[in-house]
Amino acid sequence: MLSLWKKKPQEVQEPRGKLVYAIIPAAGSSRRMGGGNKLVMELGGQPVLCRTLQVFEQCDAIDGIILVCRKQDQTIYADLCADWKINKVMQIVEGGPSREHSVLNGILACNSQIGYVAIHDAARPLITDEIIRKAVETAKRDSAAAPGVRCKDS
Repeated sequence: MLSLWKKKPQEVQEPRGKLVYAIIPAAGSSRRMGGGNKLVMELGGQPVLCRTLQVFEQCDAIDGIILVCRKQDQTIYADLCADWKINKVMQIVEGGPSREHSVLNGILACNSQIGYVAIHDAARPLITDEIIRKAVETAKRDSAAAPGVRCKDS
């Protein structure tokens, strides 16, 4: 969770918008997967990207989604969003040369009423509604939050 506004030196905050957007970076090349786009591979009968997006779609703490991807994937991902009825995707924007640049492109695409952004990798489909809600609540209370999950022995 990243707050877009910093406190002024005198500790008075600027008025903050009320909307919470999720920035979902999906601009990777899937090189470590040996080729092929891992985000369109199915997990439990659903593309990985759609599994990730649907958690944010169904979470009432999230007002909109900005999907950041490679230019050549924009149409494919837009079609997936339509097919899977993922309606909170407000924009699909082109990623940059690094993850940091891609996240920045997503933040810059947010509307001016944005108060907070949640940044979550598209290739991590096991995020839960509870983790998102708690992170948003904590960010609103403390100005930022970074959820972590205990490692599991495999």
